[in-house]
Amino acid sequence: CISHPYISELDLKEFEESGAAGPELTWQIEREQLEQFFRDFIANEIAWQHERGFRPAHFELPFGRDDVPAGLSKEPARVDLGNGQTLQFRGVIDRVDIRDADQAICIIDYKGRQIPRPGKDGFGLGKAVQLPIYFLGAQAALRPVGQFSSAGGRYISYATDVAPLDVRPLDEESNARLLDQLRTIAEGIHAGLFVQYTGQDACKFCPYDRVCMGLQDTMVDLKRG
Repeated sequence: CISHPYISELDLKEFEESGAAGPELTWQIEREQLEQFFRDFIANEIAWQHERGFRPAHFELPFGRDDVPAGLSKEPARVDLGNGQTLQFRGVIDRVDIRDADQAICIIDYKGRQIPRPGKDGFGLGKAVQLPIYFLGAQAALRPVGQFSSAGGRYISYATDVAPLDVRPLDEESNARLLDQLRTIAEGIHAGLFVQYTGQDACKFCPYDRVCMGLQDTMVDLKRG
């Protein structure tokens, strides 16, 4: 068995030799932070798995696509909106954990830093519906090998100062709220209504943000005025 310090040492050394690490002084600080992250992450993962009885079963699991692993289903995740419409979803799930004792699955989604904020409604007003849809995707993909129930999910940030967020499985009430929000989104798209979500916070990952020169919020205010 190869220990994780040895694996991380190999990867970090390869990164250094590629020349992408940057100045030596700042890289040493970043390297120490990464090594601490690896230690904490693995310790927390082992403790969580032992506590909940899960084991990681699938990583980067595609659903509703042609590249699903052999023996699994290519069927997409389907959501009946109850109004004559059915939504179909395809995607890739970061990680699927299985609890053998009761054939339950837990969906794990990794985030670079910030994790979604479900809010009081549990879905961030339609902006935090990823995990329940991923569960349907995992259920569809794994159907040939078994029937699995949901044990909820977990958002995990790579930032050391951001705690994981556990999300409960859907019950009758939360499922009704999810369907209502998905209906609203689908009806808006069908009607050609695409609400602008902008501002400097929303644009932080845009590769063209320099074009706006940091004036995103000002431009939004001008458009509204």
